[in-house]
Amino acid sequence: MWLAIVFVVYLVVLAAIGIVWVVLAMSGAVFVGLVGRAMLGPLPDADHVMPSLAVRLMHPAVAGVMIAGAVAAIMSTVDSQLLVAASAVEEDIYIRLLGGRPRDRSAVWIGRITVLVLGAVGLVIAQFWGVVKPAFGGDLLFANGLIPGFGLNMVLAYVVSLLTGGSAVSEVPAS
Repeated sequence: MWLAIVFVVYLVVLAAIGIVWVVLAMSGAVFVGLVGRAMLGPLPDADHVMPSLAVRLMHPAVAGVMIAGAVAAIMSTVDSQLLVAASAVEEDIYIRLLGGRPRDRSAVWIGRITVLVLGAVGLVIAQFWGVVKPAFGGDLLFANGLIPGFGLNMVLAYVVSLLTGGSAVSEVPAS
């Protein structure tokens, strides 16, 4: 996406659009939480506020579409994180550390095996340790740590040319 930007002036417009979108999305999430608290009272799991409100306030077909949209967003996030992890293992470990060739067939298999191993580890953790809450909890907890930690780095990486790896790593704990 960022490589398609021809003029640097567009970065300012894209950053403004991104900031407005995040403010609207987070404000909407807070509003849903407040309305849910007022209408539903305390719930045993806060991640069920949106589906509970959808079922209570909307036609069943519309509620189903809203809940399916939320689940699709969660699955998209999980898919993206798995692909990033597979690419990191392939590029950083297989190619850079072990000296593999980037266009080699084995590099593709390294990525595929990484996705399978991460999926298996996730299933084991969810099954035996009970760390991951069902349905919405696991991904939202994960995204709540990643978005604040890396969102600023993404914007700064394309706006500020002085951003280095060390400054990016030091920013993550600060947020």
